Amino acid sequence: MAKYHLMVVLATVTAAVVECGATLASAHDEHGTHAISAGPAEIRDAWSPPSPPGIGTRAVYFTLVNTACAPLKVIGAESLDFAQVSIHESSTRNGIAMMTPATQLTLTAGETVSFAPGGLHLMLMGASRNFHEGEHFRIRLIFDDQDSLVFEATVGGAAAGGNHDHHRQHKDGHPDHPLAETGGS
Repeated sequence: MAKYHLMVVLATVTAAVVECGATLASAHDEHGTHAISAGPAEIRDAWSPPSPPGIGTRAVYFTLVNTACAPLKVIGAESLDFAQVSIHESSTRNGIAMMTPATQLTLTAGETVSFAPGGLHLMLMGASRNFHEGEHFRIRLIFDDQDSLVFEATVGGAAAGGNHDHHRQHKDGHPDHPLAETGGS
């Protein structure tokens, strides 16, 4: 009887791991939306508006999906192409536009959050160079469990493209440096 219960428990755990397990994929859905996923997170259509030459600050927009069965906490971001990356939220209070930094962002299991103009976005400051329409740069989202997800943002409108590369870093093993390969397409 105990052996039967152990088999039921193992089957249940296996099903949960398959349902909520770590995946690593890059694909386009039926609408042409480009998405990358790794472990507990999926990022769709990362882009950054073009900016005039000499402006070292830019915003990045995308959709973040928690594909895990548990909360996902984003505690920061970084990029080798920018001196500083932070999560910001734009809002309007009493007719005055404001931008407030956020130290972390928690997504419940299965939750989708849009980083979009007029709301949440990544603010990148201190660009190492000018980026032109169609070029890409890499960003790493850092989670509270020390895992991270590296994705590319395309300079241009939301239709200019999406993510073209991804790496998931785990506590126990890191690629050489997935942020090092940046630049053009």
